[in-house]
Amino acid sequence: MTTPPSATCAVRPPLPPRPQTWLERNWKWLVPLLIVIVLFVFSALIGGVIYFVESALRSSYPYQVAVKRATETPVVAAKLGTPLHFGWFVSGNLGFNGSEGSASLGIPISGPNGKGRIMVVGKKQANHWNFETLELDVSGQDEPIPLLDPALDTSPAATGNST
Repeated sequence: MTTPPSATCAVRPPLPPRPQTWLERNWKWLVPLLIVIVLFVFSALIGGVIYFVESALRSSYPYQVAVKRATETPVVAAKLGTPLHFGWFVSGNLGFNGSEGSASLGIPISGPNGKGRIMVVGKKQANHWNFETLELDVSGQDEPIPLLDPALDTSPAATGNST
């Protein structure tokens, strides 16, 4: 004869399923959201660096001189028209070491009649800039427009004013 099973060997009823965690329930929208956040932060960082570098180039003395010379030169106004627009993404570099430095810039410029790039190459020695190249290369023309004309210099040393 068989003996009935003891109470210790009885089959237990199955456990209820474990509830899902928050991450298991929401991963389908959380992963894309995290990707978007990472891309946004990365884009903001890159944009901030570009803005900082562009601002530094635009506030430099060589850039300011080039823009002033271009706006005051009648030949530039005749070739490109007015008003002149100076574009973003100045190319080149600036380097400083105390009272010395160097600049090599390409500044985009445009007007209603055309566009071009102002090329600036200069060296700073004892807090004084000497420009080797300061000219406007107009798109579609072979000859650049020189902007390094002493007649355009309005500095006190060039005009004879000691003020």
